[in-house]
Amino acid sequence: MHLTAGLYKGSKVDVPKGVKPTLSKVRESVFNVLNSYFYDSDNLSFLDLFAGSGIMSLEAISRGYKVTSIELNRKNFQIIKSNFKSINAQADLICADCIKFLKSNTEKFDVIYIDPPWTNADFKYTYNDILELAFNNIKESGIIVFESEKIKKLLHQDLKFFEEKLIREKVYGRCLLSFYKA
Repeated sequence: MHLTAGLYKGSKVDVPKGVKPTLSKVRESVFNVLNSYFYDSDNLSFLDLFAGSGIMSLEAISRGYKVTSIELNRKNFQIIKSNFKSINAQADLICADCIKFLKSNTEKFDVIYIDPPWTNADFKYTYNDILELAFNNIKESGIIVFESEKIKKLLHQDLKFFEEKLIREKVYGRCLLSFYKA
């Protein structure tokens, strides 16, 4: 996979086995939507939860965001570090459980990107758990982007508390992008 835009456009990104990287058209769409809400991405903070390969973190840093990337799987985390090192990109890379990070974090972010595992049977959190904590960690003018499998759209309908904050949804094949405003 390769980065689609910005300072590091065209840079190769290694993807760990078993990780579902966000497709290039989806990545471009995410940043196009974010650009419609933020005039300038320079120095905005971007939190990437469940980072996987780190491709969304790298896309964000390539576009000028200050990035924090969280990944629990140690093998995946090492590949993320290697991907950042290969292009000399600087970010806060943290190997940790995303939920525990959100519970203990004191920093607020401009953008929180959430892409939890789609098929991991051991994944013990609900979308509600994740979104509630994300809203506690977002700046007043911030945007939360939630990537999930389209079939799970029904789960979003159970999130009545967050429904009024949903500003846009986009579907790309099996992928559903949900954008929430703080």
